[in-house]
Amino acid sequence: QATIITDYLEKYRGEWSDEEITSTAKIIANGAIKYGMVRVDNNRKIIFDMKEWLKLDGETGPYLQYVYARINSLCEKLSFDPKKVPNYELLVKDQEIALALKVSRFNDIALTCHEQNKTILLTTYLFELGKSFNSFYAECSIGKADTEVLKDARLALAKSAGLVMKKGLSLLGIEAPNRM
Repeated sequence: QATIITDYLEKYRGEWSDEEITSTAKIIANGAIKYGMVRVDNNRKIIFDMKEWLKLDGETGPYLQYVYARINSLCEKLSFDPKKVPNYELLVKDQEIALALKVSRFNDIALTCHEQNKTILLTTYLFELGKSFNSFYAECSIGKADTEVLKDARLALAKSAGLVMKKGLSLLGIEAPNRM
């Protein structure tokens, strides 16, 4: 936990309360440990490496928590309105379609994970979801979309990805902080 505060969260001192920094550090540390334990196939040994498990890039709990926090922050910044009905037909770019398809597979993945008692199926899915969101975000401007209707559709897609990420992490016993 001290590593997280020193290496990452310290930059928020003054902007966030000490309590929020400590709380977020605990959430991230717990997520790192839990994800590190469940992302390994049931038949393999787990090699405990907290330094690797705490990384914000790669297949780690903190990476997935960061993707969720980033989506949450984006939705707040762009004033996501759940009452707006998005026009998903406007989402035609490869990255938009890929993310929508990835989001749509969540229930099937969660059920299969449960039936086969293999958390690795869910951890792999969530990592792929994170990569898919990042590709979408890099290639499909949300805030500067060509039209307001396209912006709303992209923002709704991002929100959906965030909700799936949060639910998936929750199924693994991992909390998703609202900001990081």
